[in-house]
Amino acid sequence: MDIILTFQLSFWLMLILSSSAAWHFGARSERWGSIIMLLGAFASTFAVSTFANRFVHFEIGLALVDLGVLVGLCVLMLRSNRFWPVWASGLQLAGMLTHISVMLAPTSVPVGYALLQGFWAYPIIFSMLLGTYGHQRALRFNR
Repeated sequence: MDIILTFQLSFWLMLILSSSAAWHFGARSERWGSIIMLLGAFASTFAVSTFANRFVHFEIGLALVDLGVLVGLCVLMLRSNRFWPVWASGLQLAGMLTHISVMLAPTSVPVGYALLQGFWAYPIIFSMLLGTYGHQRALRFNR
């Protein structure tokens, strides 16, 4: 199996499981975070180039989707009393820097662009899971 396909399948599995956890065990911030992540992931599937040209050049559609996710996470960060949206916003900004680096150096390696672009989603999902766990932990200690 192709390594990029493996990353994509594991991303969707982790995103669905963490979003389910956020909806069942999280508070408002975790639910909004899961909505932002799910909308971004869904929009990304339509924003990338065709498979033959994917990540060969700067992906403007994907960069715009990622910018929308960054804005959503920053708004969530400003309105939330949780720590994880700060982490998620910073990690999403790092993902945006991947787009900017490819825009500035268009001769980059497509596989490297694809892997670096997809990498940042994993720690964002993990931070949302930590936020969900933290909410449950706070509920247990505040009884």
